[in-house]
Amino acid sequence: MVILADGYTLRGRQICNLQEQFNFHTIIFPCPGQFPSDTFFKEINTPVLFIVNSSNYDTTNLLSLNNLFIISIEGHQQDFRSIWKCISNLEEILRYGKTIFWLNYIVQKPFVDTTPYFEYMWENKVLDVVAVFDGEGAPDQTFTYNPFPSFKVENISGGEEMFPDKLRDLNGFPITTLIKRDEPRIFKYKDYRGRMKFGGYAAKIFLAFLKKHNATLEEYFMPNTTYLNARVLANLVTDGHVSISMHPYAQIGSPYDGSYPTGFISTCIMVPAPQEISPEEYLLVSFPSRLWILLLVTAIFTLILNLNLNKFMTGKFELGLALLDTICGLVVQPFGSGTLSNSWKLRCIRITVIIFGFFIASIYGSRLASVFVTKLFQPPLETKEDIIQAKLKILIIRVDFIAICDRIQPQEFQDLMVPTEADVMAAYRTSSNGSYGYVIPDDKAVFYLLQQKYLKRRLDRFSEVCLVRLLHGFFMPINSPFKNIFNRVILQTFQSGLYFKWRQDVFDEAFEAGIFTRQMTVENMETSISVSHLTLAWTILFCGLSCGLVWFFIEIVSKKYLLDVLRNLKRKYETP
Repeated sequence: MVILADGYTLRGRQICNLQEQFNFHTIIFPCPGQFPSDTFFKEINTPVLFIVNSSNYDTTNLLSLNNLFIISIEGHQQDFRSIWKCISNLEEILRYGKTIFWLNYIVQKPFVDTTPYFEYMWENKVLDVVAVFDGEGAPDQTFTYNPFPSFKVENISGGEEMFPDKLRDLNGFPITTLIKRDEPRIFKYKDYRGRMKFGGYAAKIFLAFLKKHNATLEEYFMPNTTYLNARVLANLVTDGHVSISMHPYAQIGSPYDGSYPTGFISTCIMVPAPQEISPEEYLLVSFPSRLWILLLVTAIFTLILNLNLNKFMTGKFELGLALLDTICGLVVQPFGSGTLSNSWKLRCIRITVIIFGFFIASIYGSRLASVFVTKLFQPPLETKEDIIQAKLKILIIRVDFIAICDRIQPQEFQDLMVPTEADVMAAYRTSSNGSYGYVIPDDKAVFYLLQQKYLKRRLDRFSEVCLVRLLHGFFMPINSPFKNIFNRVILQTFQSGLYFKWRQDVFDEAFEAGIFTRQMTVENMETSISVSHLTLAWTILFCGLSCGLVWFFIEIVSKKYLLDVLRNLKRKYETP
């Protein structure tokens, strides 16, 4: 705010100089009072706006614009309420522009008289404010205030800058924040020299902001048992306990503000890695479904050809012999019929079937050999349908489940969710138990999977099944004066590539902090053929032999019984 005194020619010249320097969008007079002369309006090319009643004025079109506000104060001891009333509706747009308090009286005590105006502006987080007035024996005075590190009124008369950048150097101003272990975003640890250090990409961004603007870190302590989530951070910010949250979380809107997003974070499901298939099932794996379909189609086609040939050669369909010839051809066995036939058509068909059966047998033998010397694993869980079919229970923190339960579809998938507490989730994640899946943000999932990169086979797998995808950013109060400079630091970390470097450095910092330990596990992925691999084959062979033996006895018994019946009938009819 600029407060103008008598002598509009001088004040008008100052405003023109400011316009050339800052290129204001509009010059606004929000309070009734004395205004510059007509000469001033003729010399300046910027639009000038007079607001008589700000309570009825729509400020939407002036948001985020660089405007100059000139508030005229007519006399000493003027009622402050009338001044605050005329600018109460303009507080939102005042923060983006420059403000001049124009004091139209001789100021006796500059530091005392201007303090109430500056205190009000600081309460509303308006920083670019000056007061212009004439003092006793000191005309054309310019005062401003600086709240960093503590509130004070300053005399900047004769200075080079009328609106100095107060956020460039915060002079050690304390920025209060919460610091909890939340890797890969934030964690504290001591290095090998015993020095306290911060790890995590979010902590590096926050510390870069403090260093660039000469601010001091002040930690806010809360119980370690408190589960950290967006709602907890929002309450800390709105209650005034935290100036800027060092923890970036999903920004869910009012009643707080947020920084420029650090990225889209998807909350997905970590599933156990595919389990090893037992050796007894290797024979089934060696025969994939497409091979069974190919054999079935070939058998039907060959059977139809054999029936047509039988009809052409003998004049009748012999289904039993045609079926036997088809099976013998596919398994590369001698044919059961037509051995004396010299038909070239029948020979061509049978030669074709034999060749096809030979290739099928060779492919199966090759696949079976490769199966018997390599460990096989079950198919991975990729989709919701796979998880539902496997009936895999999924752990999710109870608070998070309440927040996103409406987004979890379908109902069969939601029924697999098991709400639990944060400590239970942390204990399960560090264990080797593979009975459950669990919900985890993708940045944390990548971080935990890095610990398993030295293993021959990972224990967990990050699936593509995601529940929500939200923007994450740093929390801060509404109308925080640090928002713009903090956003500038975030953008600079992205443009310089530091953000991506810090994301990669987190893994090594976690090892230095003792959060992870390097595990080199040697697992033999080859396997030797054993009796257990042929268990299924021996079982099928035993069942086939048993069925053959049973049918053999049935044929003998039935034949003997049938002969006895025929003999009895013959005797009956031959007896006179």
